[in-house]
Amino acid sequence: DVLFTGVYLDNQEERIPEEKFRYVGNETAPLIVPSSTRVLTFDLVSLDYAYADMILYEYMLEGFDKYWQGPVSQSQLSFTNLDYGKYTLRVKAKVEGSEVLSNESVLKFTILTPWYVTSWAFAAYGLVFVIVFYMLVSFRFKRKAALAEAKRMKELDNIKSKYFDNVSHELRTQLTLINGIQGSLKDAFSERDKTRFDKSLDILSR
Repeated sequence: DVLFTGVYLDNQEERIPEEKFRYVGNETAPLIVPSSTRVLTFDLVSLDYAYADMILYEYMLEGFDKYWQGPVSQSQLSFTNLDYGKYTLRVKAKVEGSEVLSNESVLKFTILTPWYVTSWAFAAYGLVFVIVFYMLVSFRFKRKAALAEAKRMKELDNIKSKYFDNVSHELRTQLTLINGIQGSLKDAFSERDKTRFDKSLDILSR
């Protein structure tokens, strides 16, 4: 049989509590691996001590390998950049030159989900998206309203300008008419009446 005797996370030995390697049959209790782990290494030992230097291992990591790997002589199995999720490591041993395999030993472990792909993270992403979308829509609406108000004020200024131009023109026309009438009246009166009437017309002109 094969026993799992140690676990290394990123080449640093992780002290796993003894009960985590308690076997039920040939299967250990599941292990929990931090999501930040990039290199995961397992120590193996065969219980066939009489042929310790001739032991070969075959293994398959369910969730990563599609087929059995090996045989290999090293008593360490390393895996790099595993995605988060559940895995099952299955290992068998045999003596070199023999086709007789030991019983399969099983170690299950779970690599935790990184915080940035949790449901809480996606909820936060959604909230940020909604806020940014609202700000963009609000900005465009305010900008459109400001442009419309500027256009309205410009049109109002044009209307006022035209109105005052028309009023000024009408006033000038009336004043011209009054001045013409004034000249005609002066010519129509005698010199004596003209002098008396000039004062009245001057007052009217003003």
